[in-house]
Amino acid sequence: MRQEVNLEECVQLSNPKTQEFEIVRTSLLPGLLKCLKENKSENVPQKLFECSDTVVRDASTDTGARNIRKIAAMVIDTASNFEVIHGLLDLLMMKVGADFAKRDY
Repeated sequence: MRQEVNLEECVQLSNPKTQEFEIVRTSLLPGLLKCLKENKSENVPQKLFECSDTVVRDASTDTGARNIRKIAAMVIDTASNFEVIHGLLDLLMMKVGADFAKRDY
């Protein structure tokens, strides 16, 4: 994703089964981008989402890391539509019971 790798936030496993799983993921976006790359031959629009655990460092735990549940969504289309992602976010927030507090700035 053309970002510098921040080794300070990466969580490295001490005894991984394979080289591929040596570092645990801290973001869901690379997985979504990889999925889109593998499905280039499919028709657009393509809509993807993932809800999964990621890992962050945490010195207060026994393992030195903890899981955080994240959600990510991606839409690929011939025209950009902010409304699609905005609608998805509204639906998600409504389903989890988030408070839609109106603020006067």
